[in-house]
Amino acid sequence: NTTLCMASAVTAYYDAFGSDAPPPTYDDIPDADVHVVWGANPAVAHPVMFRWIVDSADEDGSRLIVIDPVETATAKRADQHIDPEPAGDYALARAVLARLVETEQIDTEFVGSYTAGFEDLRSGLPDPDDAAAEAGVSMETINELADAIEDRTLIYWGMGVNQSVRGTATSGALIDLCLASGNMGPGSGPFSLTGQANS
Repeated sequence: NTTLCMASAVTAYYDAFGSDAPPPTYDDIPDADVHVVWGANPAVAHPVMFRWIVDSADEDGSRLIVIDPVETATAKRADQHIDPEPAGDYALARAVLARLVETEQIDTEFVGSYTAGFEDLRSGLPDPDDAAAEAGVSMETINELADAIEDRTLIYWGMGVNQSVRGTATSGALIDLCLASGNMGPGSGPFSLTGQANS
């Protein structure tokens, strides 16, 4: 049920980890080098958390990337705003993952030690150019995003992903991005956001 709160993220977490608890916590925010906010507007919905994100992103060498078709208050504060076509999130995530594979930017040590089924995932990936076109973004943007998540990255997402038509698949694709790039550990990981600041 993709229109009921965060059922999509819960299902994706269970599929990936056997539990619906996001691996990162608030304590990871200061340690991240890259903050990717995807389909969420924490500047409005999670203002306290957003202040922590901004404080971390303002440090030298750190940055905030926002992915949203709408120029939200969060997007206006970003170092980079990527605006895919509405409903283009899944294609965008898959394009970035396919590009990581194509350019050999996968964290093979992490994938080999801590994941299962990567070859099946790899074989089902689209052509990056085709997926980028479907998402409505340039290959330059795909390359920039693929390069960015080589650093310690937290990927946050909200109801713009969870309550979309392909919410579960998109949540899973964001988790796959974190796993494939080795972004699991201090200052990194897939971080779904629930509701508002007091939820």
